[in-house]
Amino acid sequence: MDVLSIYLPDKKVIQAQIKAKHMKHHKHQNQQSSTSETMTDPKKIEHRAYELFVERGSSPGCDLQDWLQAEKEFKTPGLAAMSH
Repeated sequence: MDVLSIYLPDKKVIQAQIKAKHMKHHKHQNQQSSTSETMTDPKKIEHRAYELFVERGSSPGCDLQDWLQAEKEFKTPGLAAMSH
């Protein structure tokens, strides 16, 4: 046994870890697909955040605030429609 084999995990261990992550990812995707109507396209949020930035006079420093506000508008029914 060489020094590296002490520190490197066995190939079977790595494969098991990858499979576990893969299964967890698919489980998470299935949960997301059932709530897909509540999920918002990041491009839409990005566009709305940019609109908020422009509405504020294009002054830098509030990008996170703009993003969170845009997310909130899309997650709150009717709020996004009222903001335009």
